[in-house]
Amino acid sequence: MPRAEGTDPAVKKRISDALLQLLEEKPLAEITVTELTRRAGVSRMMYYRNYDSKEDVMNQRVAEIGRSFLDSLAGTRTKYESLVVGFCWIYEYREGLQRLMKAGMGTVLLQVVTDHMAETFCKETPEEQRRYLMPLYVGALYNIYCAWLENGAQEEPEAMARLVCSAFSIFSPP
Repeated sequence: MPRAEGTDPAVKKRISDALLQLLEEKPLAEITVTELTRRAGVSRMMYYRNYDSKEDVMNQRVAEIGRSFLDSLAGTRTKYESLVVGFCWIYEYREGLQRLMKAGMGTVLLQVVTDHMAETFCKETPEEQRRYLMPLYVGALYNIYCAWLENGAQEEPEAMARLVCSAFSIFSPP
């Protein structure tokens, strides 16, 4: 179904926020378009102007999350700084990420971490090492983010970045 020109970003945000809220209550498959539009305060017509399905809502939100994360890293100069910014970003978006993880959609965060590693840590690593180091670093950082979120993100982002640096001894924090 073709989408109308000039869809309202605020409407899209309300719909995706409503979906994240509903995911706390039930799995995606059990959420109806009617309850989603009701929660978002939009008409079904407005919903279908912007999205084809609930999965489309999630896919667009995931793409937005990934862009936001990578944009936040754009100005970093060191690997340590990118870790601090990454933990700050995770902290800022913790509620939405926790909802996604509770809904069994932790792969959203995993994809963000994979993109982060490709852009920062492994960018200049030779290909023969990269194929093994990427999964190592991605898995470790993803699981650290998850554990930190599950623990309520109580530690400061800088402390978490120092922990990652010291655990891998791959570079020295300032």
